[in-house]
Amino acid sequence: FFLMIRRPPRSTQSRSSAASDVYKRQGKTLFVIGHSYGANTLVNYLGAFNKDKAVSAAISVACPFDFVIGQERVKGTIYDAYLVENLRRILTRNENQLRQHSLYSKIYDRALQAKSSQEFDELYSKHFYGFFSADQYYRGISCIDNVAGITIPTLFINSKDDPIVHKDCIPGKQIKTNPNLILAVTECGGHVGWFENFKRPRRWYAKPSLEYLDTILEELHSNKVQN
Repeated sequence: FFLMIRRPPRSTQSRSSAASDVYKRQGKTLFVIGHSYGANTLVNYLGAFNKDKAVSAAISVACPFDFVIGQERVKGTIYDAYLVENLRRILTRNENQLRQHSLYSKIYDRALQAKSSQEFDELYSKHFYGFFSADQYYRGISCIDNVAGITIPTLFINSKDDPIVHKDCIPGKQIKTNPNLILAVTECGGHVGWFENFKRPRRWYAKPSLEYLDTILEELHSNKVQN
């Protein structure tokens, strides 16, 4: 059974509860795949709640790892403009709900005027997630310190040319020292891209992801038979 994570919850605790609930309801082997910000949330969950046995294996796709470094690398680029535009779009899509909250209603209009993702985070995100500054917010949500705590088989897939997640953000040493983890870094692929086949474009990363999970499933089945 697969659980996909694409957007962050308000807390990693809620993600833990969700995974445990799915596991209890399905009663099957649970694999979790996280993309981008969702991958960051997934890694935080796996490292912080490593005694939770709901998940058997995981895959992290284009994980940001370190938002402090990432923000510095993306600052002033065209991709930063894309990020802030996307954040403003999410805000306007939820205007009715946000206007009902006194705090968010006060900062809503100012956040829409943000010219960069860092300015948006300083005006809005830090309040939404309960931090005092954008920098504290970046440090608080970064999953890099939870990589070492992961105790289940996990595959990390990142690209060196990712315009959103700079290669300096990838914690190669931390991943390599944890025997439960595998790191795959490609030369190109963009941010959650990895397209192949010019005439009928498809994302390549699905292939190694499924191969990895098939291997894990075979190993789990083999261990179950032996026991």
